[in-house]
Amino acid sequence: MNLDVLKYIAVPIVAGLITQLIKVLIDLMKDKFTWESFVRHGGMPSFHSAATVAITTKVGLVLGFDSLLFTVCLIFTFIIMRDAIGFRSYLGEFGRAINNLYNKKVVKEELGHAFGQIAVGGLVGILVAMIL
Repeated sequence: MNLDVLKYIAVPIVAGLITQLIKVLIDLMKDKFTWESFVRHGGMPSFHSAATVAITTKVGLVLGFDSLLFTVCLIFTFIIMRDAIGFRSYLGEFGRAINNLYNKKVVKEELGHAFGQIAVGGLVGILVAMIL
């Protein structure tokens, strides 16, 4: 495996790890830290948008923003970001309904992202791709 391939693998992983670290720091500042903070879904910033935007940006920087692979990455990035806002938010609403039905927390409610969380995740992805 050559170093170019490792860059494509490392960029989304590093971007994702940075977002998880930011979530841990936010939880620490709010005195809400638990070990789940390292792996939790949802919240600020979005892991999914950071990872997908990072790989998409890296492909654009290396192969060109007019390349076919960049276009494919961009389409999948938009799909994933849209799902993070839409579909996963609906799942969160479904979780709240189930929890209300049982009058206790049975399933997780915070699954989706707000637009700002997606945007900040995307910015993290762009920065990581430009630095690495």
